[in-house]
Amino acid sequence: MYPPPTIPDDWSAEQAAAVQSFLAILLDGLWERYQEPLQAHYRAAREAEQYDHAQLSLDLVPRGNDVPF
Repeated sequence: MYPPPTIPDDWSAEQAAAVQSFLAILLDGLWERYQEPLQAHYRAAREAEQYDHAQLSLDLVPRGNDVPF
């Protein structure tokens, strides 16, 4: 992942609003064109995350009185 871009400190409110408007239009266009692949991507990422959490929750070391030594 790339580092976030540096946002200039000297933009006017109009410039910031123009960038925000452009990003909203871009986001809407991306969703309109790639809605199904994006949904599949997010679904797969969520399922992988759930799988990873399930793996992390396994007790690999006995606890309490179950210690064999």
